[in-house]
Amino acid sequence: MTDIQCVIFDWAGTIIDFGSLDPVLAFQSAFNAAGIQIDTDRIRQDMGIEKHEHIAKLAKMPEVQRAWFAKYKRGITDADQLQLFNYFEQFLLNRLSTETTLAQSLEYRNNTDPCSSSSPNLFKSTSYPHRDNDRLHQSNARNRR
Repeated sequence: MTDIQCVIFDWAGTIIDFGSLDPVLAFQSAFNAAGIQIDTDRIRQDMGIEKHEHIAKLAKMPEVQRAWFAKYKRGITDADQLQLFNYFEQFLLNRLSTETTLAQSLEYRNNTDPCSSSSPNLFKSTSYPHRDNDRLHQSNARNRR
């Protein structure tokens, strides 16, 4: 293992909750809370882009704009998009605390962590909000016991 110089992990949907629907459910939940229904296939179209941008793209869909105008008698504002994002983020935060699991194929054998503090360079990438990283680590530790 001394030859390993760097390890990069993608948490969301890879290490944690492989194949997870949580981001899709979070987008749906945020828009549902505003009284707007969005099909999961439409949400998945742009999955992987930055979440503020994703909400903005969903908000620009003609069917969403029509539904929003029918409900609120106005278009979607930047403040509305921020509120949708905050709801989305809170949904993920809640799910992260209770629903995340370490991908089974990545469980450590013999309680040995191949990426312990002795590893020189350990990086992670995630679509989970940065403030939730501690919860990711707590979930990871909880699932390794």
